Amino acid sequence: MNYLYFDPKSNVRADLTIFAIPKAFIGHIGIIQENAITSWTLLNPRPEIILFGDEEGTKELSQKLGLIHIPEIKLNQYGTPLLDGIFAQAHRRASNDVLAYLNADIILVDDFTVVVKAVSQQLKDFLIIGRRWNLEITKRLKFEPDWEDNLKQLIKTKGCLAPQNCKDYFVFPKHLFADIPSFAVGRGYWDTWMVNQALARDLPVVDASLTTTVIHQDHDYAHLRGGRNEAYMGPEAQINKAFEQVEGEGNLADATWLLKSSQTQNLPKISIVIVTGDLEEICFADRPDLIDKTVLSVLGQDYRNCEIIVIDNSKSLNISTQTLLHPYRQHIHYVNRFQEGNIEAYNYGLNLARGELILFLEGGDFLLSGKLSQQIACFEKEASTLDLLLSGRQKKEKPWEILPSLKDLHIWQLNKIWQPLSNSIVIWRRQRLQQIGGFNSQLNNPFAFIEAILCLIMLRGSRAVWFSETTCNDRHLNQIEPTPPSDRDFQQTIDSIFQRPEIKEWMLLLQDKAYSAIE
Repeated sequence: MNYLYFDPKSNVRADLTIFAIPKAFIGHIGIIQENAITSWTLLNPRPEIILFGDEEGTKELSQKLGLIHIPEIKLNQYGTPLLDGIFAQAHRRASNDVLAYLNADIILVDDFTVVVKAVSQQLKDFLIIGRRWNLEITKRLKFEPDWEDNLKQLIKTKGCLAPQNCKDYFVFPKHLFADIPSFAVGRGYWDTWMVNQALARDLPVVDASLTTTVIHQDHDYAHLRGGRNEAYMGPEAQINKAFEQVEGEGNLADATWLLKSSQTQNLPKISIVIVTGDLEEICFADRPDLIDKTVLSVLGQDYRNCEIIVIDNSKSLNISTQTLLHPYRQHIHYVNRFQEGNIEAYNYGLNLARGELILFLEGGDFLLSGKLSQQIACFEKEASTLDLLLSGRQKKEKPWEILPSLKDLHIWQLNKIWQPLSNSIVIWRRQRLQQIGGFNSQLNNPFAFIEAILCLIMLRGSRAVWFSETTCNDRHLNQIEPTPPSDRDFQQTIDSIFQRPEIKEWMLLLQDKAYSAIE
């Protein structure tokens, strides 16, 4: 993975031409399209905006907002606009050197032009793509001075990341993509072609997900008789697929460059938080005299771009943890948090951490040699799209064999998934964990970890995969068996999930199913 850095406080911005093909401005889709296009007009500097097509309301909105309107476009036999003519006209009409094609339901905020300028200053050729946040917005937005802050706060509480195959914007220099096949807009595969074509031409594909907030307003597919399936699997999608024999994933994970804030440039890639506590305080028994061996297992890794935070959470120690760790004081950040619950200690470590990624260990957990660099490599191969990487503990059943898929985890499966998840070691993308407020200190460990995993995957759209290897030797597991979870542990975890603000209304219908599954 290659990296680009930019100053998020910079006021150097791109002059940009945005073009789009809106649907008819009727009902809910009309509201969210007006929200999106109005947000584009508020970018600084104001971009040149071209709307194509003669759908109802397009002319009127163009006149209202002072946009360029090109009504005459090519259609296929189904009446769907074709992208080759639209891209060609956009290139001819655009007065700026950088173009952005956007879906007409995408809201942009002020950082977008800063990000585009940062990339265009560092690369001659590029294709910028990125993940989006899904939000339910049903009303016209009031674009008052604090509208961006209000939307970003809504993302923090209710936003859900879209899957890595969703691509809603493409930004590129004017000399690229003037000639593309006759793809039907709004149907599957054409966006895959864009990424694959850039890769085939050895163009830098830049993932801007970590640096700009792009918001997709949720909607249905009532404009198509076959709904979403028709859009992505129907005859027009198959025609798109046949062009140029579109193959391969062509998704966000295929990006070859990742744009990051310059504020992160000198920070560690990963923070490793080690919590040591009394025997009765944690699910997996801890011995204070093993804490130095835990630290040594981290220091002995062949990956060096990390910080080590040790949180001493014991109520009473026969051997001073500080004394044991004294030889490593130049390599660790030691924090004394006596008589605090372990989950609170994890959250304290989360707040102290500076790394892009974070791993939590307990005293007595020993990382196996070379495994940290292998796991970091998994994140490097996935651009920004990987949020959680799970692996196994030594001398335990292989959790990835019990629970092979992490894609569709749900709370009503808690009785089946708690054990493989509790037997796992997790590397988290720190930003995602912070967005859900860290771990619920009202839950026991490991259910606080399980609840966080479920919340991120089930409610926030985070992507998790298995690193199907053992990465941690848990020495004390052979000495003391962990206490089996109680019915109360299950009930509290279910309660916690269904009380979260991100819970969807349809999910509430399955609350009884979640409780009945643990009876």
